[in-house]
Amino acid sequence: MLAKAGSGAHSSDFLHSSSPRCADAPYPLLRSLRLIDFPPACFCRNLSARNRGVLGYSSCNRRSVDGSRVAFVAHAGRGRVANRMESIMVFRTKYSSRFFASVFVAGLSAAALALSMPLGAPAYADSMQAAPGLSLGIASIPNLRDLGGYKTADGMTVKKGFVYRANQLSGISDDDMKKFAALGLKTAFDLRTQAEIDKRPDELPDGVKYVSLDVLSDLPESGAAQLEVLLTQPKKANEVLGGGKAAEEFGESYRAFVSLPSARKEFRELYLAFADEKQVPALFHCTTGKDRTGWAAAAFLTLLGVPKETVYEDYLRSNDYIVPKYQSVIDSFVAAGGEAEIPEAIIALRKEYLDIAFDEMETKYGTIQNYFTEALGIGPDQQQALRDFYLVK
Repeated sequence: MLAKAGSGAHSSDFLHSSSPRCADAPYPLLRSLRLIDFPPACFCRNLSARNRGVLGYSSCNRRSVDGSRVAFVAHAGRGRVANRMESIMVFRTKYSSRFFASVFVAGLSAAALALSMPLGAPAYADSMQAAPGLSLGIASIPNLRDLGGYKTADGMTVKKGFVYRANQLSGISDDDMKKFAALGLKTAFDLRTQAEIDKRPDELPDGVKYVSLDVLSDLPESGAAQLEVLLTQPKKANEVLGGGKAAEEFGESYRAFVSLPSARKEFRELYLAFADEKQVPALFHCTTGKDRTGWAAAAFLTLLGVPKETVYEDYLRSNDYIVPKYQSVIDSFVAAGGEAEIPEAIIALRKEYLDIAFDEMETKYGTIQNYFTEALGIGPDQQQALRDFYLVK
């Protein structure tokens, strides 16, 4: 037996974006967008190169609640662009990661069907017997892995069988559900957006508590719809994201995992739950189990004292279990005229992506301990309690 989750089951007191909407923007599409913060010095890139110099532009500048400059620019020509991708100008700034984080989550969501496609998986392994960081071999959940078994720098070992990371929990076969249930989970934490949840709600063994923690709820929702359209137009995607821009922008989106208010709030709830014996064994996941889940795992292992080299190995291991599932998506995109690098940048992990998240953390907070204290509100005593609970000699 299994229970479907995601239909209204949420963690309490979500932080939703209070960003103002541009009511006086000239076109309906523009009015529907939440304003994104930009510094005074910013410049834009036209999404439609073939129209450059032909159409005029109209801008709408406002100030957000914290006083920072915000802006959107739309075409002002020919009166036919309100519902066109060309109507959006993308600002390349150090804050553009907010926009692209939303956009690329949509890309993974749009391709989520690939994860349910049959593909060879490692042999099933009991969590206690599996080597650290390896897939448990449940074919319907290829990126399901135990966070335990790793050694810390001071010779301790992270306990096995307490915290698991995974990709989406949908389309699970009956046989795989029996293996999944054998983990004895008490709680499953879903880091996905509500749109992702609605498309593919979690399927859980009976008795497992479901908690939704939308770490990206403060991002503008408009980016998702834009990318879904863009990915059906490979040649246009080449203009916008080709030549290495996809990897550059996707990497920058990792800053949102560290700094976005909703991410800080929900990661706090996740880590506090890890210290609650009533909620473990626990599992956390997103769509592919590599980006939002990847940062959550990396930060937690780093706090426990696992060496950075090992943390990166755990992070990059998702490529072994996820990339093969998406090969058909990449092939179809290329066959339609798109650059292979664009979907590959979204689907495959790169060391540079996690570098950016750690850079954001170190720039703003200095150390992982300060990140937990200042960004997440998990103080030194609570951090030590986590180490005491999860580490053994």
